[in-house]
Amino acid sequence: MAPQSGPLATIGFTPSKKDEEMKKLLLALAVACSPAHADFINGNVLLNDINGDTWSAKGFANGYISGVANALDDVLFCLPNGVTVGQLVDVTSRYLRNNPAQRHKGASLLIVNALVQAWPCKRNN
Repeated sequence: MAPQSGPLATIGFTPSKKDEEMKKLLLALAVACSPAHADFINGNVLLNDINGDTWSAKGFANGYISGVANALDDVLFCLPNGVTVGQLVDVTSRYLRNNPAQRHKGASLLIVNALVQAWPCKRNN
């Protein structure tokens, strides 16, 4: 692991792979357990942005989906090498279209559901 900068690096702390996995797990739990608020984007808004007429709407949707995917990859789902943002958006869009009764829920949760369905992790026990 590359040396880290910041206050913890000054005392010789370098996060281990286990530390990084714990951060991802805590983020996943925060996403899964956080209550929905009116200011959070939901599946209806995300689908509208995916299908939007403007580059800014599409760019927002692409960034939002790839942010969730990057944060939770190898924690809740396992993206294959070489997967593209276009694929992430296609999988999410298909999930949202096929599950209209769920679109009132938070977008991050729906993205996770879509990606878990498409690329579940195969754990070795």
